[in-house]
Amino acid sequence: MALRLRRSLTEAQERHEDFFRQNPSLNDRHWLLASFDALAKSHRTVEGLFDPAHNPLFEVLASYEAATALLAFWRERGADGEVVHDFTDPDLDTRFLGDLYQDQFCCCPGPIWADHLLSR
Repeated sequence: MALRLRRSLTEAQERHEDFFRQNPSLNDRHWLLASFDALAKSHRTVEGLFDPAHNPLFEVLASYEAATALLAFWRERGADGEVVHDFTDPDLDTRFLGDLYQDQFCCCPGPIWADHLLSR
C-alpha cells in the first residue's frame, strides 16, 4: 500500500510540475482549481460534488499562499521517505460513509450492491 501511495504522490507532483511548465504565470491556487475542474469532468457523480453552484469550497477560495501550504502539508514525507499523512487502510470498510450520509440526509440505506459498485 505504501508503495502505491508513493507512486500516486509522485505522479501528482509530476502533474503539478507539468501544469506550471504549461502555465508559468499561475500559482498553486490555480492548480487546485484546475484539479477540481479535472475531477468534476472525470465522472458524472463527481461533477456534482465540484459544482461551484453547490459546493461552498468555491465561496471561500484559498489564497495562493494557503494553497501552497495545503499542498505541502498533504505531500509531506518523513525522514524514511514515507508520506506523513497517510489514511489508507486495506481493511477499512467505507460503509461508514454511507451510514453517515444516511443519518444526515437520507431516510433509508442504499443496497449493498451499490456500495460494491461505488467502491470500485
